[in-house]
Order: sequence, then C-alpha cells, then structure tokens
Amino acid sequence: MKLADLVAALSGAQPAGAALPHDEVVRGVVADSRQVRPGDLFVAVRGTRVDGHRFLAEAVGRGALAIVVEAGSEVPEGAPALAVPDTRVALAELGAAWYGRPADRLALVGITGTIGKTSVLTILDVILARAGIPAGTIGSLGIRFRDTEHATRLTTPDALTLHRALAQMLAGGARLAAMEVTSHALVQHRVHGLRFRLGVFTNLALLEHLEYHGSFRRYVEAKLRYFDHLEKGAPLVYAAGDRLVRALVRGRRGVRPVGCGPGGTVSVRVERRAPAAGGSRVLITVRRPLPRLDGGTVAPGAFTLDLPLLGRPNVANTTLAAAAALCAGADVEDIQAAVASMPPPRRRMQIVYRGRFT
Repeated sequence: MKLADLVAALSGAQPAGAALPHDEVVRGVVADSRQVRPGDLFVAVRGTRVDGHRFLAEAVGRGALAIVVEAGSEVPEGAPALAVPDTRVALAELGAAWYGRPADRLALVGITGTIGKTSVLTILDVILARAGIPAGTIGSLGIRFRDTEHATRLTTPDALTLHRALAQMLAGGARLAAMEVTSHALVQHRVHGLRFRLGVFTNLALLEHLEYHGSFRRYVEAKLRYFDHLEKGAPLVYAAGDRLVRALVRGRRGVRPVGCGPGGTVSVRVERRAPAAGGSRVLITVRRPLPRLDGGTVAPGAFTLDLPLLGRPNVANTTLAAAAALCAGADVEDIQAAVASMPPPRRRMQIVYRGRFT
C-alpha cells in the first residue's frame, strides 16, 4: 500500500520530523524494531515493560520508510514521522487498513468475563462446526480455523496479529469469527475498531488481575469498555446468576440481553437434572424469542443437553455457548449432538482417564 493510503486510516495524525514520502509503497507494518525491513512502517508502542520509542533510531537504521510516534515524542533527525495521540490505537487502525478491514466482512462474536472464556469459546467452536457454520476462533488456546491452528502469546493477540488472523479466516471462507476479549486487550486497544454482532459475558470475579489494574474498581472499568464494542442491538448472552454481571447489563442501552441461569426471569432457564454417567445433564428452556444474527428469531421451547463434562462451571459455560450458538444460527439438534460428542476443553475440568475409575 502507498503510505498516503495508510496515513488516511489514522485518526488525529500530524506530521512530525522530515517530510513523509506519501507516494512511496509501504512493504509492511511492524511494531517490533527487530523485525523492521527496508520500506516498513514502524509503530512505536509503549508496552508494560518496554517502550518502543526507545528503538526509533534502530528502526530508522534498519530502513523504516517512516515511523509513528506518540505526540510529544522526540524523533530522530531526518526521519519521516507521524505523531498520534495513542500509538496502540494507531496500530489497530493501521492493522485493519493493511489487511483490508476483514472484520467488516465477518460476524464477530466477543466473549468476555473473568473465568470461562476459553471453555465457552471451545464449546461454541464445536457446535458451530457441527452446524456447518464456517467459523474461526481466537483465544488462549490459539488461533484456529478448520484444520489450522497457531499458538499465540496473548489470549487476545496484538492488533496486527488479530487482523491478519481475521483476514486469513475470511480468505478461507469463514463467515463468523469468535474471540476472547480480555481486560488487558480492552485497556490496550487491541480490539479498537472491532464491533461484535454477538456478545457473551461469563462472570466477574474479585481479586482478578490486580497486579495490572491496581484495584477491582479499575478492573470493572476496563470490562465496561467491552460494551462500547457491541453493535447496536447485538444479543448479549450473559450469566444472570452473577450479580455483578447482572448489574452491569441491567439498563444497558443498545444491546438485547439474553440472561441464562436458574432464575425465573431469565431468557434461558437452566435446570440441572440427574447426572449422566461420567457427565452432566441439563434442561434448557428458551422462555422468550431470542434474536438471531440473520434477522430471525429462535422460538421458545425446551431441550436437554447431555454433557461428557463434570462440574457446575462446565454446565454454566456450555449453557452460555448453547445460547450463543442459537443466536448464531445453529439448530437445537446440532447443539445436542455437538455437546454430547465433544471432548472436554483442555485444562478445564478435563477428564484424563476412563477405566476402573474416572
């Protein structure tokens, strides 16, 4: 892409340093000075441990066509540069532009909460595959689509990795992409510009990530940013039994809440039955019509799920995944068959041996 086209994608950018070669072709967008090649656009990101602005000279020395810095930063003499309010936001905007804005052509599902994100994502992936809905997933167990899987260092990857993965999924025929959304990712703008057509909120736990956020209040404030990424009118599947999540969702404008739990006022009521051998059985009652991503609705009704999983958390996570799958367009029969046959999510109350004992 020409530098001018990338510059046009940035919000609040101002020239800094030497004149920008707008007509020159950018060979790549990078945020690690060690990976800079001649013709690359380097974005200096202030990380939690390392500040990319310390390596501006190295990036220029390696042949960076131009650099992007935060306003007020010193620029190496003679280096073409752009100053922006926040280089993390700039990285997300550049990543989206560089990979052709794949998020705009995918139905995005964002899963957040303290505990259970990975389980919900894994179970939802199995259901969508059974239902014939081509979907990719991004989370702590890696980036997965069809038969390919790539490990990631972060549960929610950096913006460049994220948009590259979405572009690859789209090119491979995906119609939907589901991802875990962490509080770190929200604060660090890794999901800047993304809009989720379907949301899942698992729970909120005390004393989580205090080493990063500093207090529970700031952790909750970080999670509140999640609502800014939900499309207007998006279904939000949530654990109605979690009073903190319930309080955050209550009165939230612009979303269509789909509460799941054992209570009498929820949209999806969950009742535990006598456990199946080595697993769990639940009765799920859809008490009112649920919105579907294709514009239709899921009619009220009841069905049972037999899970080869143990523990209440797995029951709760499976219920959230099932409700999200209904909204995504999966049929009840596909959900039942997928849940009954799926392997336990890795490291989540995983059954590792069946024999003389389980």
